[in-house]
Amino acid sequence: LKVNYIPHSFPDHYQYTTNDLSFGENSETVVMTEKDAVKIKNILPKNNNYWYLSVESVLDPIFLSQLFDKLSRIRQEKSKRV
Repeated sequence: LKVNYIPHSFPDHYQYTTNDLSFGENSETVVMTEKDAVKIKNILPKNNNYWYLSVESVLDPIFLSQLFDKLSRIRQEKSKRV
């Protein structure tokens, strides 16, 4: 299966407009992240084929361990102040 695509990048937290979603006659299908789909659902142009990909974050177990340790230390420090 060969897929031809034209990437369109936008900055994080971008405020989309209808013009941002008009990619011309060659845009048969538009694929985006689920996060962006939520942002643009009210401004989607008519007669276009929009799809989104669900994104799932998986944190490294070492990072999680360090995070929980730090949160535990913060909680202990706060309880000593009271």
